[in-house]
Amino acid sequence: MEPTVMWLLVDETGMGALEDFTLRVDDEGGGLRHLGRPALSAEDALNRSLAERPDVVLLDPGLPLRSREVQRLTDREHGAWCAVEIRRQRPATQVLLFSNDIPRATLPGERERVQRMDAAGVIGYVTKDATYEEIAQAILAAARGEPTFKPGAAHQAWRACLAPIPHPCFEGPAALTQREHAAMVLLAQTGWGDQEIGANLRPPIGPAWASQLIRAACDKLGLSGASRGELIVWARENCPALRSPE
Repeated sequence: MEPTVMWLLVDETGMGALEDFTLRVDDEGGGLRHLGRPALSAEDALNRSLAERPDVVLLDPGLPLRSREVQRLTDREHGAWCAVEIRRQRPATQVLLFSNDIPRATLPGERERVQRMDAAGVIGYVTKDATYEEIAQAILAAARGEPTFKPGAAHQAWRACLAPIPHPCFEGPAALTQREHAAMVLLAQTGWGDQEIGANLRPPIGPAWASQLIRAACDKLGLSGASRGELIVWARENCPALRSPE
């Protein structure tokens, strides 16, 4: 007889729905047993993983976080933080992500989150439209150390987040000028406003011109709708990899 696989669901959906979900997955699994109530936050998931030692944590990467120390993180970063900490502090526990949608490499910060989770050993990704049987089989596979990505597009999206950034920033119609590139690199390195960026370009320029350079770069790179915060995150992920013009 196969040993029972102990697993823990981490999700912020209503408790009643979650408890029904875990029972149905257990019924489909033939060797699965959920550890009591589901965890509803990142801290709860980490604390229970350390105390109860599940074989697999099925983790929604969009989680609330209660700790004041990291309230500045977005919900998607809470999930990444939780996944990495579980793997770091309890490496015998596998982490399988469970989300409404697949990873999106164009989402600000997504590449870095996926790269951190992949480096920590997150074993797979299953979307919430999977059947109970598919979810149960993915948990069982994770307990055996076998990765699962459902649907297949989730694996392609995950790999896209791990791939080198493809922007040909100094070729073709989307080419950045040398000054646009310099302004974006300063934004990535410092997070400065337009006045500081303009003052530190060579030769220096005024804040209005610096703002115009950044807007022009955003238009070329398809980022015209991004907020300043989103733009800084994107620039920090992408600008160090941009090739400077000859």
